[in-house]
Amino acid sequence: MASEANTLSETQTVRDVTAPRRLAAWLIDHFIIAPLVIMLTVAWFELYSFAPTLWYEISRGLMLAYVVVILYMTIGIWLFGASIGKEIMGLRVVTVDGKRVGLGKTLLREVVGKFLCQATLFVGFAATLWRPDNRGLHETISGTKVTCRRD
Repeated sequence: MASEANTLSETQTVRDVTAPRRLAAWLIDHFIIAPLVIMLTVAWFELYSFAPTLWYEISRGLMLAYVVVILYMTIGIWLFGASIGKEIMGLRVVTVDGKRVGLGKTLLREVVGKFLCQATLFVGFAATLWRPDNRGLHETISGTKVTCRRD
């Protein structure tokens, strides 16, 4: 029974996950994260507003936002197999062979993979639209995939 919890049935494949479903999960996650990022950024500016230029303050705020998003996604995927948005949309992140994702693969996916997706002007994310396995660059790099938990 314990091994069943860590693997998916053979009928659950990456092809079950549609782009609109992934987009909806992403939107839910960012609606959850946005207020937290705004509150932390405002608090940061109030407490540590000593920068010589506004651009410096904005860049520090963006770095803080990036860290919050990475932490949110990493903790959710590592501990629960899904972020809140993915859970609501019935999605789960697993390894390519259907096992639970460990911390190393989660960090590779969320930090390195997503950074490279953004560095390619989001082409790495868009790859989910044309690749036969529906995996983005961040998933290919980390050896992970998104599957359906339920329909």
